[in-house]
Amino acid sequence: MEDTILEHELVANQRFAYHDKFGGVVISRPTPAVERKIAEERRRVYHRDLKDDSILTSDEVSEILKRRGVWTQAKTDRMQSLSVDSAQLMSRLTALGYESPSKMIVGLLSTKGKLLMAFADADQEILDTLERIFNTDIPMDPADLALVGRAQPTEDVYNLIGLAEGYLIQHQLLKEFQEVKVELGDLVETHAKFFGDTIESRGSQTERMARIYYCMRNAENGNALWPQFEDMWEEERDIIEWCSAQLYYFEYGVTPEQAKALQIHGFMARGIDIDDSSESSQDLPQSNSDGELLESKSESS
Repeated sequence: MEDTILEHELVANQRFAYHDKFGGVVISRPTPAVERKIAEERRRVYHRDLKDDSILTSDEVSEILKRRGVWTQAKTDRMQSLSVDSAQLMSRLTALGYESPSKMIVGLLSTKGKLLMAFADADQEILDTLERIFNTDIPMDPADLALVGRAQPTEDVYNLIGLAEGYLIQHQLLKEFQEVKVELGDLVETHAKFFGDTIESRGSQTERMARIYYCMRNAENGNALWPQFEDMWEEERDIIEWCSAQLYYFEYGVTPEQAKALQIHGFMARGIDIDDSSESSQDLPQSNSDGELLESKSESS
């Protein structure tokens, strides 16, 4: 079903979404003409900011922070490493059928109860082993699972042991994921505080807002979701984040099920922009000869 949806989108170059405020929303891939409009919005911000000495490039901010010892390359490397780790942990959790902490705990307790019933007449060693298996404060020992399986080698018991192992692995991975997510979140927040108002980041933010404005239309009348591009900057943050997420899903072919997994694991809570390398300031567009550019609300965001 998901493949069919994606194939349809490749043909139609559109996806449909729904929001309580806007109703039906059609997301479309930009035409060359639309890409040019998006580039113009970004260029307008670049041109203005390049003339303002109080707005620094990422390189300039990075050098200042390094001199003060506030932000180092080691922190950038750590943020990149944690980002990879978190994605891998999320992928493993999803592959194991993880849906939510509550469902995992319910499944774990239910499996424990069934195994205790199956071994109601077992000796103390088996009962102690079962308690140890389901003690999530200590690492799971495969030898304990094997011992329980040998004690009653039936299909039902083997199935329950398999369920228990799956839930226990989920529990451990979730614990690791949460630890990674906390550290990564702190680094991302700090990085955003330092680099969120550079020339590059302001331009990227404007481009993303423009992409939302020009690529998302009202399904009923075909109009933009806001009367003017500048009106977007007065919109509630949650709505802009929803639009950004929907556009991301469409651009990268993320199916509804995959999107659900991203939301469960908290991957769409914020964007991660960690490019503060020297290359990040080399793509600044050249000024044209049209004279002074018009200022807009987007430039002061």
